[in-house]
Amino acid sequence: MMSTVAAAIEEDSDSSDNEEEHELPLFSSISELHPSSLHAIEQKMKLKSMTEIQHKTFIAASSGQDILGRARTGTGKTLAFLLPAIENALRLGRTSGPATKENGGISILVLSPTRELAMQIHNQAQVLTSSHANSSGSSSRSSRMTSQVMFGGSSRGIDLKKMEDNCPFILTATRKYQMSCVMCILFIEQPHITCPLSQLLY
Repeated sequence: MMSTVAAAIEEDSDSSDNEEEHELPLFSSISELHPSSLHAIEQKMKLKSMTEIQHKTFIAASSGQDILGRARTGTGKTLAFLLPAIENALRLGRTSGPATKENGGISILVLSPTRELAMQIHNQAQVLTSSHANSSGSSSRSSRMTSQVMFGGSSRGIDLKKMEDNCPFILTATRKYQMSCVMCILFIEQPHITCPLSQLLY
């Protein structure tokens, strides 16, 4: 059971009509949004306005509270949890780089029920993190904000080597095949991990 349910949202069949009737805020209107996150959203994702689920969950999620959200396909659920997760990690002082670096290591863990969804989440995470990587002004791989995905059917050895060479800021993994390996990394090598969204339900 989640310690705090900050928002419970169920968008009905008329949600698209509701969004048209009630103008939703622009991402640029969020004063606390990191400039690099805004750059990724507006310049790379070509998005201007938030969807209903993004708007109703952002404040609670970006402050580290647990969110239970339900919305139809295509309403922006992935961005609704990835964006505030990144913002919360940055607010807590998390930085890109290996666990040996101060406040480094994996900052966000996303668990996905399927390989296809894991890849979808990872692809969107790559877009979000790419602007943060470019904003650092450094070409060093260890200082870039990156994303990595792990799922069954891929080589565990290659995945772990990739993680060792360039520790990701965001790790997306399927739950069944590699969860034991992932949990070993998180709780033995990086016990300080912070997961702003403690449970993801689809």
